[in-house]
Amino acid sequence: MTIGETFQTGPAPAGRRVVVIGAGPAGLAATEKLLAHGLQPIVVAPADDWGGRAFVGASEADAGSPAGDVDFLRFRGRAARIRSAVRLITGHVAWAIEDGAVLLAGRDGISRLAFNRLVLATGAETRPIPLPGGQLSGVTDLGTLYRAPEQAGSTAIGQRPVLIGGGPGLYEVADRLVRAGRRLTAVIDLDPDPWRRGPIGAESGRPGTGLGRWLRLVGRDVPVLTGITRLRVEGDGHVERIIATDGRGETRDIVCDTVGVGHGMIADHRLLASAGVALAFDPDRRAFLPQLDAEGRVPECPGLYVAGEAGPHPRPAVADRLGAAAGLAVASDLGIAEARIELARMTPLLSHDRRTGAEIAVDHPYPTGWVLAQDDDAPIDPASGLTLGRLKQVAARHRLDRLGRAAAVLGVDLARAGGLGRAGVLAELIAALGALPLAGLGTSQGESPAMPVPLGMLAAAGRGQVNDITERAG
Repeated sequence: MTIGETFQTGPAPAGRRVVVIGAGPAGLAATEKLLAHGLQPIVVAPADDWGGRAFVGASEADAGSPAGDVDFLRFRGRAARIRSAVRLITGHVAWAIEDGAVLLAGRDGISRLAFNRLVLATGAETRPIPLPGGQLSGVTDLGTLYRAPEQAGSTAIGQRPVLIGGGPGLYEVADRLVRAGRRLTAVIDLDPDPWRRGPIGAESGRPGTGLGRWLRLVGRDVPVLTGITRLRVEGDGHVERIIATDGRGETRDIVCDTVGVGHGMIADHRLLASAGVALAFDPDRRAFLPQLDAEGRVPECPGLYVAGEAGPHPRPAVADRLGAAAGLAVASDLGIAEARIELARMTPLLSHDRRTGAEIAVDHPYPTGWVLAQDDDAPIDPASGLTLGRLKQVAARHRLDRLGRAAAVLGVDLARAGGLGRAGVLAELIAALGALPLAGLGTSQGESPAMPVPLGMLAAAGRGQVNDITERAG
């Protein structure tokens, strides 16, 4: 097992063993608040360093790679400041929660880490948009391009990238790349009415921020295309161009070598589900979510806290604030008066954040109708070979009224990496094709195991071969 630099403090005081799962923006914010109030949490990171899904390798990347990316530089500085004060377990994936402990899958098998308080900052997965030609090399999700600027020598972005999607996240990725000195060939916004509901529209939640991002794109001569009804990615094994057709039937040939595509995200609540926490359908966010209080507590399971935004269009600044709230909630519940006061001051803003997140979700729904209008060869799940045309054929012959059954019939493995995003898209398409309520399809979040782990590890865990690392971790 790999444990990062450890601050030698001895065993945690009785009842004060706090574990944070996730080392991205929300996990970092929660950890900072816990440290500020005298607690020394154990942080579990699936990668080898701080960063999470948003900032990979944040404290070790080449200082020149972001080229002015203020968000990344700020995160890296914060991570560096607390690095020596935190017990960081790297290279381990949190697999399940049971009996007051979290099970971790790592290089040495399954390990058990006991806790008194557990903060879950497990992030989210990008919702893909099936495009004809989407299986070509060079097509990636927007989340990968969002992370690319801080990775020295990153090959995720070519010389002529095109971004495709909708909602605030599309412009956030575009803005981050532009501020990092990257040249964009085009941004294609699939929202049906981007001027009213887009990043600069009156209903976007933060029109000032969106306007600034849009103006930066205009200032860098980045074309923002709207009203596109059909897309096709073409190339000989690798992306070479995009053929875009608008509502008037006019086509545009866009030469490119990278395509970043996605529309919003699916929050990862599989660990909560593994602990028996019920997930209820939220009609605004069109997703199954846990019931939380304003500060991120899970009322039905005392001792569990969720850090980060649950909506399909998470905002990093809000995720950071909600992560801080979760850390303060832990400290407050442990009787630290200063944390309780600080948390009380934040509560109105937290309620506003969650309310605005729901409004943005309503304003920027997943473009299900647009996807269904694409050519039948658009890949939904390249690993299984599922295409849009095959999905339509199967949906016409079978009543796919449950997501799990539909995945089995279609041969889609939702346990693979990226399964949450694919599951969310598959559910939207099946509901539309069968005229079914989305809530009735169920969710893949409750599937066991919570995270994919090698079968050998599962067999060892079944035989009771689990390492208890609680004392080693402090």
